[in-house]
Amino acid sequence: RQEEAEALSRENDPEYARMVAFARKRAGEDGFDKALQDNNVSALVFLSGGPAGTIGADEATPQRPLFPHTPGDPNRPSGNTLAAASGYPDLVVPAGFVNGLPVGISFVGPRWSEATLLAYGYAFEQASHARKPPEAYKKAAAGP
Repeated sequence: RQEEAEALSRENDPEYARMVAFARKRAGEDGFDKALQDNNVSALVFLSGGPAGTIGADEATPQRPLFPHTPGDPNRPSGNTLAAASGYPDLVVPAGFVNGLPVGISFVGPRWSEATLLAYGYAFEQASHARKPPEAYKKAAAGP
């Protein structure tokens, strides 16, 4: 997967260039910037995604496309994908659990707002106490 990512370039892959342009437009004037300005806020906060799927010991990680979206497709790329692809800072902190699996909350802000996002994330963590140390690793390390 890392090798595939390194091989991508806007100069040598027109499809990749199209996807990056799409993400930047969606995140910029049509997306994050618009939402931040229209609502006069310094950050957007949203669920980072649903709980992680479980993977059995002998299963490989499923491959996903870089931008899992085609125009007209009802499945949209996540806010995290758009933030990463378009250069917006995105801080994810633990937000709790769904059916025993962790979920996160994202704080996305305009460019160069990392310090503000870190302050928001820290304040959320201190107020929510949502992070719990993983138990599975402790059990595995303890052995049978």
